[in-house]
Amino acid sequence: MFTRRYSVSAGVTEKGLFNSNLLLVETERRMLRCADEVVVVADHSKIGRQALAFLCELSAVDTFIVDSGITAEQREILERAGIRLIIAGEHTESWSDTHSA
Repeated sequence: MFTRRYSVSAGVTEKGLFNSNLLLVETERRMLRCADEVVVVADHSKIGRQALAFLCELSAVDTFIVDSGITAEQREILERAGIRLIIAGEHTESWSDTHSA
C-alpha cells in the first residue's frame, strides 16, 4: 500500500524542517520514515524560519505546497533541495498526471 504523509511545519530552512512542539517531533519523525511520499503544507512565512525542534532534512520532503506569497529566494531553497513545488492558486499539471501507476 502506498502511503502519503502530509505534514505542517513551523519552520523550513536549508537545514530542514522544524516543529515548534518538542513533544511531537519524535512521533512525526517516525511517521515520516514510514511514508512513501512526504508532502509539506506551509505558508511562505515559514520558509527561512527555524523553530524549536529539528524534524528532518529537506531531502526527506517530496512535495511542498505553499501560498503565492513565496519569494524567489524562498523558492530557490526548495528547488535546490530537489523538492516538487506546488503554489496554491497557480495552474500546474494535475496531481494524478504526475502520480499515476
